[in-house]
Amino acid sequence: MNMNNCHDWTLIGLSVNWQIGELQIEMLDSSSQRRVWVARNLVSLVLPRQHPWGPSVSINEVSVSNAGNGVTAKLEVQSGDVIECIAGSFDLH
Repeated sequence: MNMNNCHDWTLIGLSVNWQIGELQIEMLDSSSQRRVWVARNLVSLVLPRQHPWGPSVSINEVSVSNAGNGVTAKLEVQSGDVIECIAGSFDLH
């Protein structure tokens, strides 16, 4: 999974399948192709939408790190909001 080059991608939306513990984050990449980032075995999701820097749907940066309880991913939107999730694994489609 390489999420290092997603600056200025467009965040479209998120969906959670609670029953199977899966999160899907839908985005458009720099060439306007639809991409889906899938988190499996979801443990935690923090989803603020406060716009401290003003409204935006563009991604600023993504960081991913391994933790004792899974993989932690933080997706910073150019609004200043940081979406944080912990899951067993992440895949980009």
